[in-house]
Formats: sequence, C-alpha cells, structure tokens
Amino acid sequence: MMGCSTQPPVPLPEPEPPQWRAKGRMVAAADLRGYLVMPQSTPAVGALVLVDHIEADQRQSAHAMAARGEVVLLLPPTVSVSRGSTYLDGLSSTRGIRTLCEREICP
Repeated sequence: MMGCSTQPPVPLPEPEPPQWRAKGRMVAAADLRGYLVMPQSTPAVGALVLVDHIEADQRQSAHAMAARGEVVLLLPPTVSVSRGSTYLDGLSSTRGIRTLCEREICP
C-alpha cells in the first residue's frame, strides 16, 4: 500500500553539464606518423612534442596540453621535425607552433 506525504517534494539538483574531454588519434600522412590531440576550440597554438615513443604517458600529457587549449602532435624519432612542423602548420586549426623535446637525445 502506498501513502501520500503532505510535505512538498524535494527539488532535484540542477544537472551538471557534460565535461569536455580531448580526443586524440594516430595520424598518418605519407611519411608522417604521429599522435594528434585537438583542443576544445580552435584556432589554437600548435605544440610539436618530440618523443622517443608514443605510449600512454605521452598521450596523457598530450591530452592535458590540449585541455589547456593547444593543438598537440606527438612525433616519434622516425619522423623528421621539419615534416611534423609542416603537417602541424598546414592544419587550419593551428596558429603558430612551438616545439618541445622530451626525447632522450634532442635534435
């Protein structure tokens, strides 16, 4: 048996907006292989990050950079820095590029 309450209903809390998350993907174009992560809004500064390997730690770092508003391209040593710069600079979502080296030996 159900009963009715004489108390007014408790209002539901306001729904929280969905949290934005950067999405990354492996990219391949001719002689380029890398991991690209886009920020929520573009155009944005591009970050060419030179890494020894593209693994979970590097991807997590790239996602954090994209959350701060940068277009990030992780570039392994098998791809030339100039090729990575050309690719990143050619994206309509990039405005300027900075290069960061996280490799054991930087060029």
